[in-house]
Amino acid sequence: MKICAIICEFNPFHNGHNYIIERAKAISGCDKILCVMSGSFTQRGEICVLDKYTRARHAILSGADGVLELPTEFSVAPAKIFARGAIKVLSSIPEVCTLAFGCEDGVKKDFLTAARITAEESPEFKQVLQKNLDGGESFIKSYNKAFESVGGKRDFISKPNNILGLEYAKAILSVGADIEILPIKRVGADYNDGELKENFSSASAIRANPCSPLLKDNVPDFVFNDISDFSAAEERFNEYLRLILTRTDVQTLRGVYGCGEGLENKLKSI
Repeated sequence: MKICAIICEFNPFHNGHNYIIERAKAISGCDKILCVMSGSFTQRGEICVLDKYTRARHAILSGADGVLELPTEFSVAPAKIFARGAIKVLSSIPEVCTLAFGCEDGVKKDFLTAARITAEESPEFKQVLQKNLDGGESFIKSYNKAFESVGGKRDFISKPNNILGLEYAKAILSVGADIEILPIKRVGADYNDGELKENFSSASAIRANPCSPLLKDNVPDFVFNDISDFSAAEERFNEYLRLILTRTDVQTLRGVYGCGEGLENKLKSI
């Protein structure tokens, strides 16, 4: 049996996600589709608009054959750790031979080339990077110029889904997993587009407009029937979060990965 995996959040599941599953089934040549999905919290540390069981059911109703939960330690982490955690899960399943993911552009070769360049960081890469940093350029601009100087496409690694796809490719190379990547070009709205479209809107636009009449055209019926105005639940979560923060000492918070400096001042304003 051959399995094609999809790493996802489905927050919430929408037509674009349905498209990715359909394309993965059609072109991967695999027998089954397995989703590795974030649980209650997303990569940005936000609470999901629907519980993980409901979102998993939506994936199954759309054609996935199984859903595994990505542990919270990985699901809330930056792209590199998010990707590595998911790939470690998938690499433990021998039947997983393909990873499909949405991207703005690019083909398999582009992602593998970019993965090797950014993983190896050759002497030439480091030299150009340092030269631009010394010249006053920001790290992002300097990194992109260094990437381009050794054969990479600068614009390629500046797009959200491409960046995540790149991290998947790097993680696969890092752990030596025998998994082929299958980039699938996104359709419809951009990743961060906050405006609802007629059919293929971003998840962020859907979360921002849960009561819009356009919502029904952007999600399958089984998702539409489960979505409601989740602002009250989000506010309750924020209240609990504020309570926890005010009862947690700064030193403990500093021990949490990703928490930076200035927590004392932030806590005073809560």
